[in-house]
Amino acid sequence: MKIVHRANTCFSLFTDNHHILFDPWLNGPAVAGGWTQFPPATKKIEDIPKPDLVYISHIHSDHCESTTLDGLSKDTPIVIMDLPPNFLKKMLQGKGFTNIFPLQPGKIHKIKNFNDFGFEVFGAGGDHIAANIIDSGVIMSIEDKVIINFNDNHPTKEQCKEIKAKYSSIDLAFVPDGGGSGYPAMYQNLSLQQKKEIFKEAMDRFNSNFTEAVNLLEPISAIPVAGGFAIRGDHPKETNYLQVRHLDQTAILNYFSKNSTSKTKIFPMQPDMEFCLNNHKITSKTYQPWTKKELDSFFNKLSKEKIISNVSTTSRVPGLLKMFKNARSNMWDSQVNFKYTPKYRVYLDVEDYDRLFEIEMSSNMLNEVAEVDKEVPYLKISAPQDTFLEWIMGYEDFNMLDSGHRLKFFREPNIYNVEVYFSLSLFRL
Repeated sequence: MKIVHRANTCFSLFTDNHHILFDPWLNGPAVAGGWTQFPPATKKIEDIPKPDLVYISHIHSDHCESTTLDGLSKDTPIVIMDLPPNFLKKMLQGKGFTNIFPLQPGKIHKIKNFNDFGFEVFGAGGDHIAANIIDSGVIMSIEDKVIINFNDNHPTKEQCKEIKAKYSSIDLAFVPDGGGSGYPAMYQNLSLQQKKEIFKEAMDRFNSNFTEAVNLLEPISAIPVAGGFAIRGDHPKETNYLQVRHLDQTAILNYFSKNSTSKTKIFPMQPDMEFCLNNHKITSKTYQPWTKKELDSFFNKLSKEKIISNVSTTSRVPGLLKMFKNARSNMWDSQVNFKYTPKYRVYLDVEDYDRLFEIEMSSNMLNEVAEVDKEVPYLKISAPQDTFLEWIMGYEDFNMLDSGHRLKFFREPNIYNVEVYFSLSLFRL
């Protein structure tokens, strides 16, 4: 039984009789076109053995990239979590997949033709509302082995304790040691030095959370995941270098060796590396960090790649105010439902046509204005007109545009407001 790393959180699991593929992202860019895999995948979906089952953790495109899905047979069994409103199931059905298995969390399931497997899916844990309506992980029992895949689903202490109580012996755990966000790189209210400090704090937190989860679960082996990406498009080189810890997993080895109480072996992985689950050893090439020269060359190439918008306009859209007002009305209905009405303002800066729109978060108000009112806590979001149209027309989700570094931000004070950010994901026609 072996694990083959493909890219980011995409892995193949081979048993004597089956090939299971986790979170397929092999072909095109993901996350609103803003991400590419790092290190890059060496094979496309067409180049690997045909999987006879796929597990997809959630709908974000770095876990189910569209052109990668297009390379799968439409009758491929796909395991997902049954989590209303189940955006993932609807998306897969829209692409023509006919063999989808939405599993109820909390119990072990059997899938037809996979009698030697047990599948248990679980939710995100914690209290992040967005994560709790889309994210999942999976525990697979295969013969005498137990594998846990958290993908980028950061586990809580309570979650780890519950899993350990249920599965006393765990062979392998995929545990996140990274994450993706436009913060702090795309926040113009921060200096480069402040961004470096914030990134260091984030990396320390990822390392600490990874170590804590492994200590609680005590698997025989663990593979760090969810940091395998780099940013595409016209950005300062620092945008990628700020995240360079993602790109060199030796950092987690060093942190873990100094701070862990567990005997777990940690195995950083790169594309095409193979891990044997029978003897818990790497059976292919060993992990090799990229040099500064290699990174420079790679980042320079990425900076020249153009992100193609799903919407293309050549002039100022005269009906944009009306469209924004309609999207704001939908957003307000959701705000009322969730009781998210903070005293806060959001500004939409259509930078290529010098237009500024103000959203009052405590009422159903949106107007075109001349300038930002700095007397009230606010968030200003800047992007080209086409990007805003992608957002409100549903071609790209706000969270994906944010994580894909397609939006620029300025906020005062520099405090994350979950009510504001969650509501913005519902700003759409």
